[in-house]
Amino acid sequence: MSYPDGKSREEYLKCPKLAILKQEKDLKVVRHLPIEEYSKIKTAIKEIKLFEEDQRPFKILCSNIDDLRKYILDLETNGVLKPGMERGLLDAVLTEINKLLLSLLTAFRTYNDHFETTYNRRYGKESEELASYVKYTHSVYDAYFAYRFFSNIRNFAQHCGLPITHFDLRSYYDEKKGQVINNSTVTFKRDEIIQKDKKMKSKFKEELSLQPEQLRVNDLLNEFEESIFTLNGNIIIFNLDKLIKNVVTLENYLQDVNLKNDEMLVIIKNQQHDGSEMRFKLEAFPYEIMHQIKCLHYEFKYGVGE
Repeated sequence: MSYPDGKSREEYLKCPKLAILKQEKDLKVVRHLPIEEYSKIKTAIKEIKLFEEDQRPFKILCSNIDDLRKYILDLETNGVLKPGMERGLLDAVLTEINKLLLSLLTAFRTYNDHFETTYNRRYGKESEELASYVKYTHSVYDAYFAYRFFSNIRNFAQHCGLPITHFDLRSYYDEKKGQVINNSTVTFKRDEIIQKDKKMKSKFKEELSLQPEQLRVNDLLNEFEESIFTLNGNIIIFNLDKLIKNVVTLENYLQDVNLKNDEMLVIIKNQQHDGSEMRFKLEAFPYEIMHQIKCLHYEFKYGVGE
């Protein structure tokens, strides 16, 4: 039996191949891949998967924001907290709030560190990628008070203590409903933060001193989330042209083989024939991430979702 490009049987088995996988059982080889072509596919897949990896810290941070916001919203609307209630119950709630807040601040730090460290290692400290990330971060820092506030609270939590120490609890009698209404608001105490944080930057201290004495946590969370979406959106836009080119590279192969609904394109690597058993590794095209990138491309470039 003859093999493509004059390859020996062993060489042919080792070279990568495009194949169609049907219902996770049937495998059909389409053709072997020259090394240059395989490198092109491998680079495209790698870049797309790096995008997915870079977005995980963002998703974790957003999840932490949402968890804290929902917990506080529930406290503020269910009327469970009230003046004079048992201190142990209040302490348990304060502990949970600060636990969620500390998780959020850790995720915030991880998000910032991920891009700064990863871009430095991946592209170099003088790279356009790292410089753009730093520029976007400074822009968001300047534009959003909540971003500056949580940047400071992150340092506060590390060196000065827990950021949230008590609630604003009130009760009143509603004559129309004929019952006592309990109101609770979770806030940061402006003066307490200023007094405890001896190393607070003077510029931010001056700005904070002009804010209300009690800063409602959920109001700040909403603005903070907006700032994070703005920052992350700028990062995506910066990388979008390169990402969509990689998607198009892979989609060209998908179109060439005309896949059916129950089929997927894969790459076979490192085939080994061990007696009567054939062993190999499969690498699938990152379909879901490719679709996400296409949706983002439509959204950011044209203002509509796909």
